[in-house]
Amino acid sequence: MEKVPLLDHDESLVSALNGALDVYVLMPADQEARFRFSHDRYLAAAQGILNKEWDTSMMHYVIARLLTMHEIHADDTTIGSKALYTRSRHICLASELIKAQEPNRAPFRDVLYQAVKTWRK
Repeated sequence: MEKVPLLDHDESLVSALNGALDVYVLMPADQEARFRFSHDRYLAAAQGILNKEWDTSMMHYVIARLLTMHEIHADDTTIGSKALYTRSRHICLASELIKAQEPNRAPFRDVLYQAVKTWRK
């Protein structure tokens, strides 16, 4: 069973976020509902904890599969390059699982080809 981060009964996500903002671990990003780490070392520490506690490659595989296999994302002419980059990043980070579990990998390759074409323009 996967571990789910839990807060104590007297904690809330908002208070945890405010605490991280108060001690300058997080900073507001360009958009209102987004945040970023104030230093690269905080990001590296968070990624290290995440990789130890959860199967991140499986997470990227599930996201890549959902974004690639559903028909609403089949036509990439309507999405922007940032969305295409996000999809291709999930595919790259899950490449080993895709190779092992997907007999038909053509849709994943198509997304990567589209990302390369967009990047080259």
